[in-house]
Parts: sequence; structure tokens; C-alpha cells
Amino acid sequence: MGRLTAGVVAALRTTFTREELPPPTSGAEPEPRRLLRHLLAPESLPPPAGQPVASRPEGRGTLSRLLAPDPLPPDLPPEPRRGGRWLAWLLTPEKLEP
Repeated sequence: MGRLTAGVVAALRTTFTREELPPPTSGAEPEPRRLLRHLLAPESLPPPAGQPVASRPEGRGTLSRLLAPDPLPPDLPPEPRRGGRWLAWLLTPEKLEP
């Protein structure tokens, strides 16, 4: 039981030890990022190998990328019309003459 307790304590100490980052190598400090910018800004990734570097990403904003519907190609066929006959039958006026 003593070895089990010592192992658990060692695992907890290892898990919760505080890690420190090394000091930055460049003299200029990076600009602090605001919370919303930190949450919603796209990450800057290096360009894929073998492809030219684009000067600017897609023209859509961050919120429109998250919330706007995706643009569809214009040559899609129209959606098939669904049912509706029973509703038309239900709402037609009653015929009083035989």
C-alpha cells in the first residue's frame, strides 16, 4: 500500500509541476492579443511546400467564415418538391352541391 501511495504522489507531482517557457530570443516583445482576437483569429500557418505564397487569404472575415452559409456552386439542380397534396386536399373549400 505504501508503494502505491508513493507512486500516486509521484504521478501527481509530475502532473502538476509548473513549466516555464524559455525567454524570447528576439529583443522585441510580441503584441499582446486580445481575447476575441485570440479565440477567433485564424492561425498563421506556413505555406505548403511547392505552392506559391498567397499575399492575402480569402476575402471573407472571421465571423462570416464561422457563421455564414457556405457558398454553393450555381449549377446545382433545384431541390425536389416535397409533398403538399394532402395539405391542399385538407384546405380546399367544401363542395355543397352533389
